[in-house]
Parts: sequence; C-alpha cells; structure tokens
Amino acid sequence: MSVSSVYFIDSRVPDYQQILLSLPEGSTWYLIDGSTNGLTQIQSALAGLSGLAAIHVLSHGAAGQLLLGSSVVDAAAL
Repeated sequence: MSVSSVYFIDSRVPDYQQILLSLPEGSTWYLIDGSTNGLTQIQSALAGLSGLAAIHVLSHGAAGQLLLGSSVVDAAAL
C-alpha cells in the first residue's frame, strides 16, 4: 500500500482520541499498544507500506529517551 505519511500514537498519551480526531482527513495511523514493544509494532506496520515521505511518532519521554509501547528508545537501543 502506498501512503505519503503515517502517524504512530502511543496509547498512553493522554486524550489520544482527540489527537486522532485532529489528524488530516484520510490519514493513515496506528495506535501503539502500551503493553508491548513499540518498535516491533512500528516495524510490523511499516512492512507493507511504500512511498512514505514522513513518519510521525506521538509519545512521551525524557531527556535522551522516548517511551514507545513497553520500550524505552534511547541511544543504546538504537
């Protein structure tokens, strides 16, 4: 499937439902389950996509790290 951009939204983001409602019409989006590895979820979702110009990730984190699903993404994880 060819899409130009995709949104990944961590389910632990407060009021993520409002964010979903504010996405551009026809957006391709995936909700990241907070109880499983977020990077694995993104990898699986991207496997069938082509033609991407942008990947948007909405989540939380701290200095030097991103919380994504049950994963902590930092320099060591990358």
